Amino acid sequence: MASTAHSQQTGPSNSTQVESTTHQIEIAQIPNQDSAVASDWSEHTAPGGRTYYYNRVTKESVWEKPEELKSKDLSTCPWKEYTNEGRKYYYNHLTKESVWVVPDEYKHLFEKSAPTVATSSVVEKEKANEKDEEKEREKEKEKEKENAKQKELEREKELEKEQEQARERERERERERERERERQQKEKELKEKELKEKEEKERIELQKKTELREREEQNEEKPTNQSSSVQSVDENRVNQAEQKELEREKELEKEQEQARERERERERERERER
Repeated sequence: MASTAHSQQTGPSNSTQVESTTHQIEIAQIPNQDSAVASDWSEHTAPGGRTYYYNRVTKESVWEKPEELKSKDLSTCPWKEYTNEGRKYYYNHLTKESVWVVPDEYKHLFEKSAPTVATSSVVEKEKANEKDEEKEREKEKEKEKENAKQKELEREKELEKEQEQARERERERERERERERERQQKEKELKEKELKEKEEKERIELQKKTELREREEQNEEKPTNQSSSVQSVDENRVNQAEQKELEREKELEKEQEQARERERERERERERER
């Protein structure tokens, strides 16, 4: 934006105008800055990016910063910032020049004089934010610890549950083995019983045969003159004895069969219960 110089009266002025190529603004009450201390030195940047300093009076250029600039701040800058209808502009009290764009000298001093330490309110706010962040971190850590503790408890419960299930499976296997042992024992007892019954039956049969043979021998030894009636009585007695013996054997065999049937029924009942 082009700038234009203007005259300034002593004290504030309410009618001074600043002209540009596209805008015309009215400057409201520019304070008297004739007493401001201006520097002949200005800061510039060489094409290589290195900063150098130029004296507009002596036309001298130096790399090292002059002592005059080392203590310079915005209070000594000839450029001042003003606002007109909400728009900022800059006025030089030495050259009477006004511009819309921030002058390099003002910009450099403004950046240099910007506070490097936060105000107390900002510091307090930052401290409060840090405390809040620390509290949030502590809460997060506590939450993580609680979650880890909860997971550990759940893992322990799951492990205990698995162990209990393993113990229950082992107890079930032991019960199954016990039932198997009982079944084998009962089968053994049943076989022994059947064997005893068979031996008893064979013994009775043998006894019968022996008695019958003895009676036959006794009959053969009797006198031939014995009457037929006596022989008939003896034969009837023998027949009756044999008949009773056969009936007794049948009754015994029937009872044994009933006993075996009851034992098989109990075994089937136990199998259904298992």
